[in-house]
Amino acid sequence: MKKTTTLTGNGRIAKLFLLLLVSASLIIMSCKNGDDNSGGGDPKELKLNCVSLSRAQVQAWVDSGWTKDSQTSIKQLLLQPYSKDASGVMGNMGLVAYPGQTINNVKLGGKSILTIDTTCKGLTVTGPVIFSDNTMSLSALKIFNPDGTLNKFDYILFTPVKFSRDSEYVTFKVEVYRDGRVDEGSGTDTWPCPPYCD
Repeated sequence: MKKTTTLTGNGRIAKLFLLLLVSASLIIMSCKNGDDNSGGGDPKELKLNCVSLSRAQVQAWVDSGWTKDSQTSIKQLLLQPYSKDASGVMGNMGLVAYPGQTINNVKLGGKSILTIDTTCKGLTVTGPVIFSDNTMSLSALKIFNPDGTLNKFDYILFTPVKFSRDSEYVTFKVEVYRDGRVDEGSGTDTWPCPPYCD
């Protein structure tokens, strides 16, 4: 004949206590493997890359007729943060660009993913950072002729920098390259939008 064992009240309490202890240990261990927002542990860094807009990309905008009519031509560039792979976002952050008449009237068909430029030193950020859309006036680049055709240039380089008015914002120094070097007098800086929208 088989002998059955029943748990007494103390045996049940001991098993329940053991279950709670193991569960609590697992929860605590899983929290230690997650992000620590308390300031302890290794500091987290995000690398923002320099990116470039090619002459061919801008020529496609010209070929679409978006620079011909002064009343409806593109005048602004809207830039948004972009990563081709979210799992590697700490090292592959770039930009996507939209040309537009205004920042609220962009040409979705003109969307261009800018090319990461490894010859340029990017920006590594730690601590608080604000990724806002960035805007800029295309006229500051001096890349268009009065008839809407392109002036001679190689590419446009966007270098990430801390915004001079509020260092939590990331903006971009913009330089036009002609004949392999920076064309002095044709660059500009972007503006974070919001709060600085045209």
